[in-house]
Amino acid sequence: MNYEINKEIVFSTAHINVLESAALQDKCSRVNKYIICYPYEYGWRIYTPPDFEETISALENFGVTNVARLLRIAKDNDCKWLVLDADGPLHEELPQYDW
Repeated sequence: MNYEINKEIVFSTAHINVLESAALQDKCSRVNKYIICYPYEYGWRIYTPPDFEETISALENFGVTNVARLLRIAKDNDCKWLVLDADGPLHEELPQYDW
């Protein structure tokens, strides 16, 4: 039997700044053709779409460059989902924000 298995990568929400958090809250709360994301109590789940470069451009235009960076990492690691979680792991090589 063939099962569809989705791979995801998890990062701490500390890898995005408070302005990006607000932008995600806004973009995820309404229909948006470029960003497919789902907010939840502790962060967001963001889809890595087939039209990836369009999404990256939209994220950068929305001013969420750290999210774009993390989505690139997700794509480079063949992940279907980027998860930003308040309890997610911190990575020293990435920017960190205290908010």
